[in-house]
Amino acid sequence: MIKLTQERIDELKSPRGGIRYTQLQVIGECKKKGWFKRILGLEITKKQWNKMLSLRDKRTKEDIAEARRERRRKRQEKRYGGKKVKNKKGSKKDRISAHKKKYYAYLASAEWAEIRNDLFTNRGRKCEYCGSTHRLQIHHLHYNNVFKEEPEDLVILCAACHKDEHR
Repeated sequence: MIKLTQERIDELKSPRGGIRYTQLQVIGECKKKGWFKRILGLEITKKQWNKMLSLRDKRTKEDIAEARRERRRKRQEKRYGGKKVKNKKGSKKDRISAHKKKYYAYLASAEWAEIRNDLFTNRGRKCEYCGSTHRLQIHHLHYNNVFKEEPEDLVILCAACHKDEHR
């Protein structure tokens, strides 16, 4: 029998610094508040100890993702003779048009924040469709005057109504 002391519990910690839920399941414990005090001083079998140690070294999500990337790279080398193959479309970041990049930068600007705050001041902080006061967003009725909007071109909507408006 092995007694779980502070040092033994530290030994069980994963590379990321914590005890895994599956390790505690081996001894019939859950990770609810006070689990540490409940297992401190507990006596477990050698078999349980070894199982808990083996679970400690399970791979992390990052390790799994890295192994997946490596397998994909090897598969591509095998198929295409060592040439690096790029996705035809490129990454999502690459696909965003120059206009959209400019538009997103505008939405993050102080100028847009001022327009937004003026709308909230003049019309109130509520959805103009349903009256909700949560998760408010500004919707463009049309994009003809983007970057030089008039207040008449904009509507205050909650996230749900905004989503419906774009459907």
